[in-house]
Amino acid sequence: MKIYIAKDLDNEIPYGFTSKRRMLKEANANDWVVEEPIVFNLTKVGVIRAMETLSNYCNNSIDIKIGN
Repeated sequence: MKIYIAKDLDNEIPYGFTSKRRMLKEANANDWVVEEPIVFNLTKVGVIRAMETLSNYCNNSIDIKIGN
């Protein structure tokens, strides 16, 4: 699965989309910078890694531990 990322550099806000077409439409309309998509598997670990990558785009940190 992919999450497509476009970033508003003026406000430093990233936007995530599940549709590449929609992301490109919004990015072109609002003059956003298109980033590399986040590609991940629909497993627990894959989703968690995607969340970590997305938090990096937001300039936040995330600490997720899997297991007991």
